[in-house]
Amino acid sequence: MNASKYQLDTHPVILETGPEAIAVCQNLFMGKMLSQKTVEAYSRHIKTFLNWAKSKDLKLADISEQDIKAHLNELSRTVKQATIKQHIVALGFFAKDLSGIGITLPTGHSFVCSDIQKPTKARILTQGELNKLFSAHAENKTKEARDTAILSIMFHCMAKVGDIAALDIADYKIDKSGQATLTLGTHCATSIASRNAYTVIVPEETKGFIDQHLNKMRSLGREAGVMFRPFVHDKGAPIDSRSIRRMFEERARRAHIDTTNLSPQSLRATSIVMHHERGYSAKDLAKMAGLSNADSIHTILKANKQNAGDTPALSA
Repeated sequence: MNASKYQLDTHPVILETGPEAIAVCQNLFMGKMLSQKTVEAYSRHIKTFLNWAKSKDLKLADISEQDIKAHLNELSRTVKQATIKQHIVALGFFAKDLSGIGITLPTGHSFVCSDIQKPTKARILTQGELNKLFSAHAENKTKEARDTAILSIMFHCMAKVGDIAALDIADYKIDKSGQATLTLGTHCATSIASRNAYTVIVPEETKGFIDQHLNKMRSLGREAGVMFRPFVHDKGAPIDSRSIRRMFEERARRAHIDTTNLSPQSLRATSIVMHHERGYSAKDLAKMAGLSNADSIHTILKANKQNAGDTPALSA
């Protein structure tokens, strides 16, 4: 078994390192008692690492422990700790074989997942950053329409990533007057246990993005793909929370905005702050965001004031 499926041996970072590194990648998992599924997972993780190194203009031989930790810190924003551990194991295999050609690559084994700091609060976006995020182009027009619709729901409807991933097409309704609504929450409209669901009015701008996406899918003959779920991958599989987080990161990079402490939650938090500045109370905002109380709203508003160097009394 080898990792050729993931083309590690033709990756720019490996090609730059030289023929010995190419040979390492071609024979990386040879003779190791690993299942094909494990080989594929480790190959993906190593490719993720190589992509990161390329994005930082780092040469393989110059990568330090701090660089590895920075890579794992970035990963921790979008993947579970169990997956982080898999990345560390994969890097261990890679580092062991690289040592045979004189390249010392830190493995990440010197620290544990508890060392990896996840952002404690979502950064609030500026109006300029919002404009860049929404206007940034995706890799193709179909994905661009879908991704813009998702971003708009997260911002204008204060939706969580999980809410969007769980959406059914039946959760999006338009009444006779043309007013659109979305049913969000732990259980959406088509679920038997829908006691945690709540309905939000969809602003015209967001409705336009959603309709543009659905019409685009239908015009491409992919109507079956959105018959039950509004947001799907190119091949029709429903989009999940992890895919939404990856999309957000990619969109932020394309928009050339600072990604420090930036996550999809930033859109929800930014919307809450902006609505509060327009006069909405914390209780109103909690209701709009589908929360049972205003504790989370107060936390977001307090963090925003602290970041601005000011902590006045919060609106009740």
